[in-house]
Amino acid sequence: MNIDETLESMSIISDNKARRVLNTAPNKEAEISLEQIEQGITIETIEKLDVPAYQYSTQITIHGTFNNIPNNLRVHGYKSVFLNKNGSLGIRYMAIDGAKKELLRECSRYCNEWNVDKTSQGYEAYKLFADEEELLACYHSTPDNLYIGNKRAVKLMYGGYAVIIEIGAIYEQNTWPLIEALTGINNQSEYEQLKKAQTEQEEMRFHEYQQERDQARIQKEKMRQKLQKMIESKYNIVVNPISGICYKLSLNFNNEIQYMKCEFKMRGKTLMRRASSACQTFEEAQNQNLYQNFKKIARKEERNYQYIESEK
Repeated sequence: MNIDETLESMSIISDNKARRVLNTAPNKEAEISLEQIEQGITIETIEKLDVPAYQYSTQITIHGTFNNIPNNLRVHGYKSVFLNKNGSLGIRYMAIDGAKKELLRECSRYCNEWNVDKTSQGYEAYKLFADEEELLACYHSTPDNLYIGNKRAVKLMYGGYAVIIEIGAIYEQNTWPLIEALTGINNQSEYEQLKKAQTEQEEMRFHEYQQERDQARIQKEKMRQKLQKMIESKYNIVVNPISGICYKLSLNFNNEIQYMKCEFKMRGKTLMRRASSACQTFEEAQNQNLYQNFKKIARKEERNYQYIESEK
């Protein structure tokens, strides 16, 4: 999102402690495993650890000692876990509460209010506005007690405004209240019903598309047979030409006949072809200039490619 100006912003955390330079539990095992982090750790799990954990705007830092956790660990495809110089462990919000935030993103597909995207920085909810007054009303009315993260009201570079919420972590008891605040969906059952209804609608549209495609294929085959009879009765035909100039007769997307002037030549064992643009009549094609460059073409062995040599 191309942002021209940030009008208002705030960091939403429940921990106001200053950043710690020194490790506040340098001799205490944090008792957090690599497997826990890789599977997607929750804010509840972090806060149950018997070591200090500090919330910041971009990450949660756990103090203590850590075993078998590599630096620059990738979670959800991004580098999001770091061992700091003081021995503490920094976990960016990308690696926290992934399942809860993914549920929010899925629910956002079934509403027309907020969009939720997954970025390299984490999960971002945003809502667009044309009017600055409406933007600021939304910014101030959106609840700030349902998530940990950041919120901004911004002016966009190419016009319009947006409220952007960077959602870092969500407490379990706040998951559905936050989803309801942003999407209007307030429980798992309602989400499943909406998901089922959309799936059924998509299946119905796909079935209709298949019917239309099959009908178009039948129509095109009829036109192809008609074209074949026209070729046999009106033109001299050459099959799989390898040299000289001839003409390709085919159907365009609207099932209209078109002609294309072609020149073939062999370059060693490689068949080359250059062609003109498509024309509506054979006479136009005869007067077309060929493109300068020959290009390699491949032919399927089981097919006979028919070209026009001249009119009978």
